[in-house]
Amino acid sequence: MEYRISEFAGDLLEDVRNFSLREIRMQAVRIDRQQEPPDEILDKIREIGLTGMFLAGDEETPALTLQEQAALLGELGNHDAGSAVSVAATDLAMQPVKIAGTEEQKQYCSGILKQGGYGAFCLTEDLAGSDISDIRTKAERWEEGFILNGSKCMISNSVCADFMTVFASLDGKLAAFLVPKEAEGIVRDEPEQKLGLRTSQTGSIWFNDVVLPKESLIGRPDQGRELATQALNAGRMFCGAIAIGLAERALEETIARIRTRTGFDKPLADNPVIRTKLSEMYMHKEAAKAALIHALENADEKGREDPEVLSSTAKCLASDAAVECTLEAVQLFGGYGYCQDYPVEKLLRDAKVFQIIEGANEIQKMIVGRKLVKENV
Repeated sequence: MEYRISEFAGDLLEDVRNFSLREIRMQAVRIDRQQEPPDEILDKIREIGLTGMFLAGDEETPALTLQEQAALLGELGNHDAGSAVSVAATDLAMQPVKIAGTEEQKQYCSGILKQGGYGAFCLTEDLAGSDISDIRTKAERWEEGFILNGSKCMISNSVCADFMTVFASLDGKLAAFLVPKEAEGIVRDEPEQKLGLRTSQTGSIWFNDVVLPKESLIGRPDQGRELATQALNAGRMFCGAIAIGLAERALEETIARIRTRTGFDKPLADNPVIRTKLSEMYMHKEAAKAALIHALENADEKGREDPEVLSSTAKCLASDAAVECTLEAVQLFGGYGYCQDYPVEKLLRDAKVFQIIEGANEIQKMIVGRKLVKENV
């Protein structure tokens, strides 16, 4: 099953594929293996303005649908999931501004994205991951605006972000604020050393008496939970698209490997057990992709199905398919699948995190289950 995209988006997809093959794939392997800062890749993505794919269209450039954006992220994720996460995290930070931001806020963020800049979605805290009701970061009012204090952890683009969408308690309610990178009082920690996804910077950010103008508030003072939920609906679908890209890469690499190997004087490609394993990889990947495309179409066409249920379902199925396909790829590569000189061990390490980020899969199942019991979905 393929994404439904326009001719314009198809041309962009080919550009992303060529760019990724030329500038991303091998560089990502080196950065991952040596655990170097991913500045080289981030700068190249910035140069071609890839984060600008999330902007509204104009007279010269048509706006991309969510499905088209997902296709581009999936293609980038096929070559390096970390790079795709850095791009997707920028849209996640932009989502609250798209939904409830002022024209000035939209222009500010659009100007950054047109230059290939990055954003950070600052929601998670040490004691408030999936449970956002326990957020401790606080914004206090003063005559000229707000004063922000607190910390966030596990933030994608923690180092490279040019702007941040920060969620904080305000008057006992959850609010969202647009914070520029140059605001005084922001301290960014060194990025975490991770099992996988090493080309995406993830770290902690502290806000120490950060003074913000009144214009920094996104939407209403009590709208933070609503904005976070709507933003994460889109973020989970994009997370699923990257995971699907990983699963497709795992299947491609495994098929190519199997075609060149023999066992017991016969081509492995003729082995019925191996053919069964490949078919299962393909089926699980395609089932997850179909669920994702359905969720994207419902969102693009403003369908009547519950977007939270569909995005949670798609994210779960896609991330599970990515882990299953990459794990099976390692198995079918044999001992070489466990070695760094072959691509599938990195794919497996990168895949695992998609069962965790944007809300762990256990949380997604709780969301779907709750709505199945309480509502007609």
